[in-house]
Amino acid sequence: MEIKNTEKELSTLDRLDLLEKISSGTNSALGKDFFKVLVKNISEVLGLYGVWVAEFFEEENKLKALALYAGGKYIENYEYQIKNTPCEPALSWQGVYFIPQDVISLFPKDNDLESFNAVGYIGLALKDDKGNILGHLAALHNKKIENRNKLFSVFNVFGSRAKLELIRIKNEKIISENNEKINRLLNGSFDGIIEFNSNLKITQLNKIASDSLDCDVEKDDIQELNIKDIMTKDSFSKFSDYIIKLNELKDTLPYLKISDKLFFRFKDKKDIPIECSLSYYLHNQKKYYILILREIHNFNYYTVQIDNLTKESEFLKDELNSIYGTSEIIGKSKVLIESLKLVNKVADSNTTVLLTGETGTGKELFARAIHKNSPRNKNLLVKINCAALPPQLIESELFGHEKGAFTGANSKREGKFSLADKGSIFLDEIGELPLELQAKLLRVIQEGEFDPIGSSETKKVDVRIIAATNRNLYDEVSKGNFREDLYYRLNVFPIKIPSLKERGTDIIILADYFIQIYAHKLNKGKIKLTERDHQLLMDYEWKGNVRELQNLMERAVITSSEGKLDLSIILPTVNKSKLINPENKVLTYNDLKALEKSNILKALEKTNWKISGENSASEILKIPSTTLASKIKSLGIKRKFITE
Repeated sequence: MEIKNTEKELSTLDRLDLLEKISSGTNSALGKDFFKVLVKNISEVLGLYGVWVAEFFEEENKLKALALYAGGKYIENYEYQIKNTPCEPALSWQGVYFIPQDVISLFPKDNDLESFNAVGYIGLALKDDKGNILGHLAALHNKKIENRNKLFSVFNVFGSRAKLELIRIKNEKIISENNEKINRLLNGSFDGIIEFNSNLKITQLNKIASDSLDCDVEKDDIQELNIKDIMTKDSFSKFSDYIIKLNELKDTLPYLKISDKLFFRFKDKKDIPIECSLSYYLHNQKKYYILILREIHNFNYYTVQIDNLTKESEFLKDELNSIYGTSEIIGKSKVLIESLKLVNKVADSNTTVLLTGETGTGKELFARAIHKNSPRNKNLLVKINCAALPPQLIESELFGHEKGAFTGANSKREGKFSLADKGSIFLDEIGELPLELQAKLLRVIQEGEFDPIGSSETKKVDVRIIAATNRNLYDEVSKGNFREDLYYRLNVFPIKIPSLKERGTDIIILADYFIQIYAHKLNKGKIKLTERDHQLLMDYEWKGNVRELQNLMERAVITSSEGKLDLSIILPTVNKSKLINPENKVLTYNDLKALEKSNILKALEKTNWKISGENSASEILKIPSTTLASKIKSLGIKRKFITE
């Protein structure tokens, strides 16, 4: 809009005085603070009702005020569409756009003009060097605007200053967004990325590296960290050689794949081998090295998992080797063959199996046979005896716990179900499982999930369940000791294991098998059973089944002489007990210890080594469970397992 100029030009002194007053306080301010000082000073020095600086958003055709000072106060969060406002022509105008009066009549659709009681308007588009509109500097007055020359001079000078600040803010925003993108890229990587300088001081590292490695990135000065502190001494020695090799390369982008597995120190104090690569770049004539640790997250997680599983696996293998020596089920009786046929039928499926039978019949061997012949045999068979643990520990043993979940939970622990994932779990003495845990077990069977103690995270597992009991679970259901729904879930495919007495001549086969094992172990030479031995073995009741047979055969081999056994001494009968312990015989201290040990062993075998609680060995012996545990230790009593 052309306005005829009738005013006198400002003198140089007046102009300098004016600019000095307005610029007061703006020199040290940046961003929003700068704009707030600027609009306030212009408004007060020039006597204008309202002044503002706004940023332009082209896609929305909108202006958003960075600072607005009107009527002697700041107005926050002011934004508006520019269509049908005086700002619309101002943005496309070359130079200062000036309307001294009647602005409302010229732009009747701009409702804000009326709310400000606007009479005159002045505006200046702020553009970058390419002519792109960044925003504008504008003012309204509630009277006719005079002093055109003064206003134009101020708007041109401070418009340029506002433009530069807008450009600075825009560039700063671009840099910030680019840095954020780079950080997202780096921190979203599974690779650890570490930058260090020629002095081997770490200058920066991404989140996965700082979270995994044993280094303190919370220090005020990150360059206190040295690259050699996060790897083992031997690894750093090798790493130093790679730095030398890299420096000798003449490539534009020098890079080396490190063939050695270097061991890095992790936060859990474990030294873990990581595959890595090394490169460097120059910045301001300074050399910076980039060390990339390949998939550090997976190495950390899987190494710890493998370590835990390996330990568990080795433990189980050692236990099984010491207990069994072989996993074969010995015998050829018809009842045994019928049970084994059922094993072969069910092994190839994922069906839950319930093994029933008297104590000592070899239920664990049947569980192992099912697992061994199943598609899961490359994974673990994890065993837990529900009767051997106090009720308060069974849940943790089965499902695991988080650190601090209860008193004494000093670290996180994986439960047996987690260890058995993709494999099988053998729940021995399932009838002893407390009622409150039966619901949790039912959930695992039905949904394949559980919650570790103290964890809000639900774990999913794929586990084949094999349970065993010497109780009649159906009767336990009627007594209220066992959940009916759990019983039917477990009893999908029941297999009854015959007692030793039912197996007939398998007794002779097993006795001879055990005798040869212990004769070899004890360097006793060859021992052969006689016809009389056969008769004694067949006549005996074998209430302890195969487990009792194994124990007695070991004792028989120990007491054998010149390749001959005396089973009449070994097999306990009522008549022999009177002969062995006549009333007039005085027992020595060692005799008493042996007698006590024998008596405790009988109680333990009768209760399947259940130490405490109902139907336990301590209950039979009428002594506290803690006393029994102490005696077991002091007498050197160790559990012997059947190797059927």
